[in-house]
Amino acid sequence: MEWAVVLQKCAAALAHIHDKGYIHGDIKHNNIILQNSTGFYEPVIIDFGKMKKAENAKIYKLNTKERDHYLKCYKHIAPEIVWGKSAASPASDIYSFGQVISLVVYYTKLTGLQKIAKACKMERLKDGLQLLMWPWNLLNFINNEHCHCTHAPPWSTDPYLSNN
Repeated sequence: MEWAVVLQKCAAALAHIHDKGYIHGDIKHNNIILQNSTGFYEPVIIDFGKMKKAENAKIYKLNTKERDHYLKCYKHIAPEIVWGKSAASPASDIYSFGQVISLVVYYTKLTGLQKIAKACKMERLKDGLQLLMWPWNLLNFINNEHCHCTHAPPWSTDPYLSNN
């Protein structure tokens, strides 16, 4: 499996969601599945239950106990959201995507992807124009790093995802 292709397609799908003025709001490893109906792995972003128009996103205030729980158990959520400093946004989706990439790095040992994960996590802190350019910069970086792997990650529970 070419992880570069999988991540490129995920980034392009997420960019499309953002281009339409929406945020997914729950990008995490188990909300991206790999479908193999044609002999090729195709990533599919699922679970749009928290999706909303970016302009309608609200800041949520959590009490200390809730905040500590979220910081410990929901590491895919951008810290500024958990701390109540920002509403969900394309930037927070990008942070979450960086967490997904970090999991791919952990399980596949593709160290070239570490730079991409870090870039996604930091990209949310940059100004709007740079933020709008993120998927294309990411795609170019992935292409240049030639990141690939020959197996699905072990956190994938679908038995059809392995190459065996």
